[in-house]
Amino acid sequence: MFRSLTRLIPTSARAAAAAVAVVAAAAAATASMSRAEDDIVEVAIAPVSAAGRRQQRMYHGKAFPLVVTLPGFTDVAAMKAALAKNKDLLLGMLDTHGAVLFRGLPLADAPDFMAFLEPFDFEYGDYIGGGGPRTAVLGPIHNSTFTPADRHIPFHHELAYLTKYPTKLAFFCQTKPQKNGETPILLSTNLYERIAAERSAFAAQVVDKGVIYTRVIDSADASDGKLQRSWQAAYGTDDRAVAEARARDTGAASIEWLESGAMRVVSHALPAARRDPRVGARTWFNAIVLLHPAAQEAGTQAPWTVTYGDGSPIADDDVLAAKAIMDEERIEFEWREGDVLLVDNMLAMHARNPFIGPRLILAAIAN
Repeated sequence: MFRSLTRLIPTSARAAAAAVAVVAAAAAATASMSRAEDDIVEVAIAPVSAAGRRQQRMYHGKAFPLVVTLPGFTDVAAMKAALAKNKDLLLGMLDTHGAVLFRGLPLADAPDFMAFLEPFDFEYGDYIGGGGPRTAVLGPIHNSTFTPADRHIPFHHELAYLTKYPTKLAFFCQTKPQKNGETPILLSTNLYERIAAERSAFAAQVVDKGVIYTRVIDSADASDGKLQRSWQAAYGTDDRAVAEARARDTGAASIEWLESGAMRVVSHALPAARRDPRVGARTWFNAIVLLHPAAQEAGTQAPWTVTYGDGSPIADDDVLAAKAIMDEERIEFEWREGDVLLVDNMLAMHARNPFIGPRLILAAIAN
């Protein structure tokens, strides 16, 4: 159970109280308000679930993720009006906390999810160059990656291996799986701090040299759990010249066409530990663990690799140490149908656990 932040966390009491007061006031102006103001919005915290999983952590007095519940809204139009009136407050929460989980929403499908997103006036991005197999659902909304249910998707910042990446992500739980299937998250600033403290030479090289990503993108959609789609799907074209142009526009330094028809794309040396001016700290903004062969599950080794920006190899033990720290820092909550998770892609990483049973998590990427 999530408990009220206003009662349990004095260090954030003012922010939580402001959230309750402002959003409850907006809700009071809607015709759908049928409960007491204190029940309209709660900012909440859940230290550990009954199963022992860590659902939330406090970093410097800030909850990650922040949990906002809106149980007083019974229709989408009223919810949408309240979100519009409190857009700046809610986006400020996302900036401050890195991730915000919304619960108690009257959302059932993709049109409802779109109605949730519209008040925020996001500028939606495309997925040009992205490797995860997915399909469009409605406007900017697509299904989350269609990777086989028995596979983990490692922690990553979305599209960190490109020069064009989203700053914000939104996930919506339409169908909760029978078992597991969580979307774990972690705070990237804290991850960088730990890697810098525990593997200082590794962190220093990542900062100083950056990284180069090499991806071999098949000419046919992957169906073997390699976390990739075809180059035609990745670049939205069957024309090799157009695909090359789009690859260069998203950070490719060199492109080679292989006899198999696959496209070998090598990036420029990209920054891999970015300093975020909002928090004045570095984030572990890279796809080293996602793409390095040492960190991939047995049987899923894709023809990808990542090196330092000078071309020298990244040691397997450093990659595995970073992966272990990620596992220790992971936050994972059980999805409820109707949940929406907003993630600041510059501050937080996300992953996916294996699952049993039908699972439908919709997503949108934005700026």
